[in-house]
Amino acid sequence: MTIVERDIGRLAKYTFDMSGGGDLLSLALSVPPWEDLHELSPAELRLTNLVTSDAVADVVPRNSTAPSNDDGSPKPVQQDEAASAERTLLAAESTKDH
Repeated sequence: MTIVERDIGRLAKYTFDMSGGGDLLSLALSVPPWEDLHELSPAELRLTNLVTSDAVADVVPRNSTAPSNDDGSPKPVQQDEAASAERTLLAAESTKDH
């Protein structure tokens, strides 16, 4: 019994450390350990306050800016990754020469 109490205490601490509430802890403790992982339903996500809005626009910062080209169009991600890789290679080559 002591081991079970210790494990529940650890689960409770982790849940609260990660900003979860009592509803989330209660839900987690209701899933038997011999069953498969339980995917939270939309109602359970709302109950536990893990989701508080149905619209993505409500949670995305309004002033976020994506990298853009000189003409204002968004830069493709691949260009950013390629440029970063090229800078890394150039830096590695320059340190090799010295």
